[in-house]
Amino acid sequence: MNSNKRQRRNENKDEVNSYQRQYHENHKEEMNSNKRQRRNENKDEVNSYQRQYHENHKEEINSNRREHHKNCYAKNRANEFKSKGDFNTTTNQMPCDTTEYEIALSPETAVLNWYMCTGTWRLQWLMEDIQDLLKEDGKSDTQIVNDKKRAKDLIQTLKSRIRNEIVTPEKHKKTADSFYKAMGKGCFWGTKQSYAEKSIDANSIDAMLLGCAACGKKEYHDIGEEDKIRKFEFMELTNEKLNIFKLDEEATKKYKEQMEVKLDLPVNDNGCFKKFRPWLTRSIYCYINPDHPGQKTYYYFHPEMIIEKNNLPITAVLCADCYSQVNNGHIPTNSIADGVDFGVPDRIGLVPLTARELYIIAKVRHYINMIKVESNSRTLKEHQQSALKGCTILFEHDAPQVIANLLSPESMNDGIFLHLVGHKGEFDALYKKMMHSKTANVFGRKWALFQWLSVLQTTNPIYHNLGLHSFNTFKNIVDKATDVFISTALKTFDDNIMKETSQMKDDIAGVRATTNPHMQVNHEGVNQTQDDELHSDDQSTDFAMKFCLLTDQTSSAHKSTVDSSHTYFKNVAKTMGMNVNQDIEDYENATSFRSQFPVNEFASGEFGLVAAFPHVFMFGTAYKKNVSNLSLNDCSHLLLQFSAAAANCQVLIFYLFDIQRRHSNIRGVSSRRKSDPLAFDKLSREMTSTEFQVKLHHAVADPKCQDAKYVLKKLVPVLTNAGKNTSFGPLERNSSLGETYAIMRRFGSPISFVTVSIDDVSNPDVFRLTFSQQDNENFPTIASENFLNCMEQGGIMSSHATALSAVNECTQRGGLHGHALLHCALNPAVLQGSSDIQELCDAVTDVLDSIFHAVLPRQYHVKYLIEKELLFYPTSMS
Repeated sequence: MNSNKRQRRNENKDEVNSYQRQYHENHKEEMNSNKRQRRNENKDEVNSYQRQYHENHKEEINSNRREHHKNCYAKNRANEFKSKGDFNTTTNQMPCDTTEYEIALSPETAVLNWYMCTGTWRLQWLMEDIQDLLKEDGKSDTQIVNDKKRAKDLIQTLKSRIRNEIVTPEKHKKTADSFYKAMGKGCFWGTKQSYAEKSIDANSIDAMLLGCAACGKKEYHDIGEEDKIRKFEFMELTNEKLNIFKLDEEATKKYKEQMEVKLDLPVNDNGCFKKFRPWLTRSIYCYINPDHPGQKTYYYFHPEMIIEKNNLPITAVLCADCYSQVNNGHIPTNSIADGVDFGVPDRIGLVPLTARELYIIAKVRHYINMIKVESNSRTLKEHQQSALKGCTILFEHDAPQVIANLLSPESMNDGIFLHLVGHKGEFDALYKKMMHSKTANVFGRKWALFQWLSVLQTTNPIYHNLGLHSFNTFKNIVDKATDVFISTALKTFDDNIMKETSQMKDDIAGVRATTNPHMQVNHEGVNQTQDDELHSDDQSTDFAMKFCLLTDQTSSAHKSTVDSSHTYFKNVAKTMGMNVNQDIEDYENATSFRSQFPVNEFASGEFGLVAAFPHVFMFGTAYKKNVSNLSLNDCSHLLLQFSAAAANCQVLIFYLFDIQRRHSNIRGVSSRRKSDPLAFDKLSREMTSTEFQVKLHHAVADPKCQDAKYVLKKLVPVLTNAGKNTSFGPLERNSSLGETYAIMRRFGSPISFVTVSIDDVSNPDVFRLTFSQQDNENFPTIASENFLNCMEQGGIMSSHATALSAVNECTQRGGLHGHALLHCALNPAVLQGSSDIQELCDAVTDVLDSIFHAVLPRQYHVKYLIEKELLFYPTSMS
């Protein structure tokens, strides 16, 4: 019977299933409605039963849950570390990440790993045992003799282990080879004698500095760590994969029309004019078919980065990122074909602008500009061929200033000031020097300004309605603005102030001044003698100009220590929609302040960037993103352009630093919100309560009251981590301090505190990066032997270090330096314990000598010997 039933069921299975599906499909809404109705009718009863059950069995449920999680975790960890380690385990067999080891799972491996990593204690334990054995208090004579024998044996063991820390010449050489290989050094001290590239028939002693034809970014070729080597690729222009860079017919027609535009512009103030083709600043490469000269093909390439040699096919140089995307058939990000073209002013002969000139032509101004000018005739001469020296000081202000009428004397001087500084009684001499020099740093070159504004009026949509007048009319406007600029100059001539200023300057001030990228070559208009007299000459001269951005993390409107808290409370109240105007008025009535004009920079997109630096973004666009902030990749791409226009603009570098600092704080708040949403929900409930709002009213009115402390206590813990990565923020240093403490708890006290100052101005690699590249074949692309012989090389530190913690800082004169704590087995306890044991002292001395050593160049030894032997050697003229 069962067999017959199964047979009938199988025969009618498809029919029954089809009928059931059809029935469910036809009555789905009715069935779901009935289910919902029954669920709603019994909802309260079911929920009440569930709550009651959980309440009665809460401890049992939680205990079972914890036990389940514990078993699952132990099972997963046991499966992950199936190979149980012991004291025979080799270093190569140890897991890469041992931070998750549990003593219960593998105690031998955990102890072994701890012992191997904590090299500090390998010596310190022996030293402590030796010190205990050498103590004679409360010991018998026999015990003292036995302990001394054991101590002698331990001293020999410790001595042997200390000598294992010596950095041998082989270790030094290995470290140097690794360093020079990663840095691309090809001189006799490096691993390579030269860097040759057959694809472009070029040879360089150091790594080649190549520029990408697609995106314009320059990098060193074929250097880096073994797993992160960056290489450029060389593709012949006939490669079909490069067809994505070709201009279509419409783009080609538009480009040909642009190339027909010519401007007749002045090249000096004496009436000499020259033809300029403004659209040559656009990067388009024209390929002419050698077999058919009339056949031209246009590519979205930087012409300078295309290699054309008679004996080689025409080659496009592509960076690793662009090549990877081209290889996959995609247009590279941030390439010209992707719409990112800043313009290259050098192609048409536009001169670099000084800070004063940039301020005149910029549509948006982010900083208050103070041009400080002083004499260069006393002890610290920052530019040997100039009678003057100066500094452009930029001050933060509350909002970017948009200039409506750019061609008025009032706009040219709005927000920029001149400050003449010197010793008492030097005003007349300084004023005479400045007026005689006609320096572009103060006066501005009228012909250069007219050139730039005329070109921008053609290429930049922001300047299309500029309404530029004739050159003579423009000269009169600039002269009028300059007269007012000089007549309203601030004057400070005080011996005490000058003395304090000179004391604050460090030893790299002169180096920084003489490496100014804008005005290196002075005219022969100044013949500075020892009595600082001016030669009668009509030619203008320029002096070295340094740049400085002044920012204060605690600056406020009222210059009060509680202003930051008061502003914080106001912003909280504004976010919550609370009306605290009366409380604000009560606070401000008792405080003198300057007015503030806040502007939402997020609404303007990249306008604040491109309008403030038109000499970099000549077409009025940057990355075509509707955001005010640039990512780190975009900043790197911008500052490493082969034209070096952005990298040589100090004001732009200040601006990029400023927005990166502010937006890092915003990203910190966002990350904090995502990582701990419950804390923010709790904060939201707390802030919307009536009690909290009353306390907030009191905090806004009086930031020192008890209610203010209560509000801060609630808010600060949630937002503490938001600004820990903000550059120069109040929490950045505290974060570094915590990391240092953590390393010291792990590895013990450091052996040394090292300060390293980077001599970037004498570094050949950095020096080459400062130049704009005219092609991919000559300097700075390649480094010749004569060039490298003029540059001094630095040193390398190598040791058997267990840990290294370091922080970077910036001096007041713009030089970077770092402080580092070096941890190794020779910790302070071992050094101190070895001080009274000669054998150990000798071993420690050998180790320290192998780690720390210095070499002075030969000329300093010669100078010292001459000064020592010749009593009246004129050191001031050396």
